[in-house]
Amino acid sequence: MTFERNNCRWLTFLEIDHRHEFGSMIFSVINRMTCGILGIALFAATSRSAFARDDDAFHYNRLLGRCINLDSALDGPQKGAWRVTLEANYFRLIKEAGFNSVRIPIRWSAHASTTAPYDIEMHFFQRVDWAIRQALSRNLAAVINVHNYEEMNQAPVQNLLRLVELWKQIALRYQKAAQEPYVRAAE
Repeated sequence: MTFERNNCRWLTFLEIDHRHEFGSMIFSVINRMTCGILGIALFAATSRSAFARDDDAFHYNRLLGRCINLDSALDGPQKGAWRVTLEANYFRLIKEAGFNSVRIPIRWSAHASTTAPYDIEMHFFQRVDWAIRQALSRNLAAVINVHNYEEMNQAPVQNLLRLVELWKQIALRYQKAAQEPYVRAAE
């Protein structure tokens, strides 16, 4: 069956008034690009090799399994500020409860310089290291992120460089841990 305009009556709302040729041309280009992208996405989604890779989302979903969120412990402005302080016993209880991973939201921005090179405080890095070690020592995957970076909401353009520099420090510090199947950075 060939594709003809008459076969797509449900797309009539996409008709363009040809009095506006420039708008029609732009719409046509966008429409073709969208169709092309959709076609590529559908091809990739139906390709067996796309799901056979070890670095696909399904692989990481299996790795993470049941996950619990350790919110309010490392994303407060100071240790214990939100009345939650991580304890080694929490990680044991999490593992015993049948969880496979922990998400550790981290407010790096509260523990980093506001001027270049935006260094993250070493003692804060050590607190994060401790939490990751606690998870890994119990065979729990650890997912870390940049959390509650409120300055990005207030002035995203002005804080973009700082965000990038924070991520560089985080990636550099945890690059060896990320080679293990248990530590992943997110967000």
